[in-house]
Amino acid sequence: MNKDEKWTAWNPTNIAGDPAYYVEIFQEEEATRFTLDCEHKIIDVLFYGFVPIYLYSVEGIRMATWASIQEKEHDRFYFQKWFLYRIENSDFLDWAIKEGCGFYKKEEFMHYCIVTQDDVVDILANCEPVIVVRDKN
Repeated sequence: MNKDEKWTAWNPTNIAGDPAYYVEIFQEEEATRFTLDCEHKIIDVLFYGFVPIYLYSVEGIRMATWASIQEKEHDRFYFQKWFLYRIENSDFLDWAIKEGCGFYKKEEFMHYCIVTQDDVVDILANCEPVIVVRDKN
């Protein structure tokens, strides 16, 4: 992980956070949807723009990233407080732009990351996500 990476909880509408257990990914006609199963609700994270890449990982394969961020934030429970993060100075974004051989520009995208108890999903998008909360019935 780049020492200059900055992970910030992204919650512009101040939604109360339940721990998220897992995420399902759906590519729909209008949006790319990431659906999180929480204890008392279902949360949809929708990107209504261009998502050129997302990377799904089980949480165990990302332990080095987790540990370094928890250490940097001086909080070993950092990822239990919320599920969606915005990453500045992202290694993942740098890698994707390099892989695109100049076809894309870094300024066009932002790196978001969904973290659940079991999953880590890195997402590059040219738009901010929309969050929709539904009660479990």
